Amino acid sequence: MKNLVSFFIALLFFISQDVQSESYAKRLGAYRADVNGVCRDIDNNIVDNDYVVSGVCFPAENLFRGDFVEFHMYAVIELNEPEKLEAYAVSRAKNSEWLKKHNAQKSFEAYNVYVDSYKEGILTLKDGTKGYVLLYEPVHFNQALLLRDKSQWYICFNRKAHKYSISQHNPYMRSSNDVKSIEEAENEC
Repeated sequence: MKNLVSFFIALLFFISQDVQSESYAKRLGAYRADVNGVCRDIDNNIVDNDYVVSGVCFPAENLFRGDFVEFHMYAVIELNEPEKLEAYAVSRAKNSEWLKKHNAQKSFEAYNVYVDSYKEGILTLKDGTKGYVLLYEPVHFNQALLLRDKSQWYICFNRKAHKYSISQHNPYMRSSNDVKSIEEAENEC
């Protein structure tokens, strides 16, 4: 009985490995082009509509699938150099993490700025930036932290962040080139 269970576990392992290694090409309908880089069907007829990437053909109707961009290079590597597929997957995972961090940094910016005036909800900075900010308590300030998180701007005074709806913005007139990282801004605001 133990041997039978071990046999089935081993069989499932080999089947899953086989399915996993073929899944990208099968999922996208990918197949190898001929030695001249031409896509041909089973009857050896040229298939003009199929798309060729590095000697691998993809049916034209699959180009518009939501997962094509993500998985087509997996299929290319799987069919051309299957021994490199695992290393490629690891590399993509690392790059994906870097890209997430990079995009997060692009969607964030923070500067030390100097306040010119605050009257009737309009906050004017010395660099010419103007915007509306609702302050519920009187604040005495001359320096602040201006930050953007995605599309929303904030102004920080006394370690409190307030939404800042910018109506006039000139990023080229920044009186401070003191750009802050996300971590620095979190510590100051």
